[in-house]
Amino acid sequence: MASLDYQQLAMSQQVNCCFWRPEEKEEEVPEVDNKVSVDLPADVYGLAISVATSDLPHLIHGGRATFHVLRLIFGLGCLALNLWLQFMIVNKVTEFIVTRSVHKTQENYIEYHRQVFDSKGNFLHDVWLDWDGPKAELCSMALSKISFTSTIIFLWTIRMLSEVTTCLQLTLDIFKVPLHPGHQSHGLESHDSEPMLKRHTVLNFNYDRNEVESLDVVHIEMPARICLALCVTLPKLAIGVILLWGGCRWFAATESWEDLILNALALEFVISIDELILDAFAPLRMKQTIEKTKLIHVFEDGKPKKTEARIVSTIIWKLSLLILCMVWAYVYLAYLQQVIPNFPHDINKPCSRWLEEQSTPMCEAFSNSEVCFPYGE
Repeated sequence: MASLDYQQLAMSQQVNCCFWRPEEKEEEVPEVDNKVSVDLPADVYGLAISVATSDLPHLIHGGRATFHVLRLIFGLGCLALNLWLQFMIVNKVTEFIVTRSVHKTQENYIEYHRQVFDSKGNFLHDVWLDWDGPKAELCSMALSKISFTSTIIFLWTIRMLSEVTTCLQLTLDIFKVPLHPGHQSHGLESHDSEPMLKRHTVLNFNYDRNEVESLDVVHIEMPARICLALCVTLPKLAIGVILLWGGCRWFAATESWEDLILNALALEFVISIDELILDAFAPLRMKQTIEKTKLIHVFEDGKPKKTEARIVSTIIWKLSLLILCMVWAYVYLAYLQQVIPNFPHDINKPCSRWLEEQSTPMCEAFSNSEVCFPYGE
């Protein structure tokens, strides 16, 4: 059934898309050496790019209206829903959770300074031992253990750096698609009189297996590029940057170490909303279309070769990004976090002994339970 749908889709490509086949089965079309295909991301953003590069041009040039209108509305609707959910959740988390955690942490720290220090800033150890204030909250807050919290922030930075670099690469891939490709440069032959310059996609159909091999996006006009950048990749980039900064602030304001892991999982859920919407609502044929859609890059001098110098430079670049993530995690907690501005780290030593007492088992492993946990008074 899916093959029949693809055949109908191929027959509908009358204005902006063409399909090709060899005149004789024995002949094979030579592989084009100067062409590189790039996959679309399997999420709502890939769906938006797919409908914008295939369905929108058909509508503009008077193609099959109902079919393409529905696909376009569905794709752009999913994109709008995804952006609204992600921005809304990030905003509400900041408004109702992060700001409250910051307020509570600062309130506890103010009480700590007022009651456990004298007017000259000297720590009162005896007062600390008998202090009945929010000792547990202070000693469990994320800023009390820089090494553990910086590790979580380091991992989160890697995660968000991956999102940002993927978004930038997607933008570059869109702009690398030729503006005015000629059919000779793609090794394709059109079987109708429609000029190739008006085509945006080329559907490659395998008649032996009766299925679509790929749907190549060979032409994206400048207005379409700008629209894709403004409506797809720029919001995705903005969400990545906001989640990087907001996530680091949320981690720094976390009131317990257990919540650090839970907060990281919650933020990961926000990132995966785009994939969740596609998996839950996109029809199977639309998912297959995204999988088969390729952005085509054409190189006049042939494909760029992976030389040793290029490989070495890539490794150096990746190592630089790794070091940058490590430096960012430390610099943020030491200088940039504003949960406790200019935090002097004067809670670490008092809490170390208290945490050791609280973490020491009351009964050692394999001990006599009746001795460890006696009955009666």
